[in-house]
Amino acid sequence: MSRIKDAFKRGKAFIPFITCGDPDINTTKEIIREMVKNGADIIELGIPFSDPTAEGPVIQEANERALSGKVTTDDVFEMVKELRKEIQIPFVFMTYANVVFSYGTEEFLKKAKNRSKAIDEYNKWTDSFCRTYHMKKRKIFLIRAINTEST
Repeated sequence: MSRIKDAFKRGKAFIPFITCGDPDINTTKEIIREMVKNGADIIELGIPFSDPTAEGPVIQEANERALSGKVTTDDVFEMVKELRKEIQIPFVFMTYANVVFSYGTEEFLKKAKNRSKAIDEYNKWTDSFCRTYHMKKRKIFLIRAINTEST
């Protein structure tokens, strides 16, 4: 978690977001490179999901475009693997528990750990899931979204 912690050394961090595969993977890679050139401290990578009901219309539509282009979770993992050769700032994934469970929890967390070192999740995974064997074993951290409605 130290690279994420290091990103906040100045007290704030610039953390842009992109839905991977919108409009396609190659364009996503170029946008990520531009984010880095423009000072991103951490980049949040949205993994496309077919039912992003917790999101607003902009992210919902980005997910629809990515999925209509046949972008998969494996495509996202492969893209991150390629980008890791040139980009060292932290990547975090924004995803849903459904994606993790359908992919296979152990396999998803193994690949996420190897690619980005963290998972960011906005769709309210339960505390019991956060404490599971899988996350502890892989030393993967959950970053919760907090807003004025959070309890």
